[in-house]
Amino acid sequence: MPAQCTLCYDPGDIERVQFINTSYITDDGREKVILRQIAQMKDYAEYTGDLRQFIIDYFDGNLEDSFYMDDDEAAHSERGSGIHG
Repeated sequence: MPAQCTLCYDPGDIERVQFINTSYITDDGREKVILRQIAQMKDYAEYTGDLRQFIIDYFDGNLEDSFYMDDDEAAHSERGSGIHG
């Protein structure tokens, strides 16, 4: 069954979220996770290629076991270190 997702994105959002993150998050580990997630959202929103392939690459080409990774697992895995491809 096809899925649809709408991402409302403004490049200015990145700066606002980064400011909030660095001003109010006191846990360095959590801050790194949030900054990584912001970078991933920006990369996805600005990507001009095949978005399906982008998502598959994010999950290292294996979508089946990757849907259940939480932020803590992602922060400690190679997969969670950034966008691949």
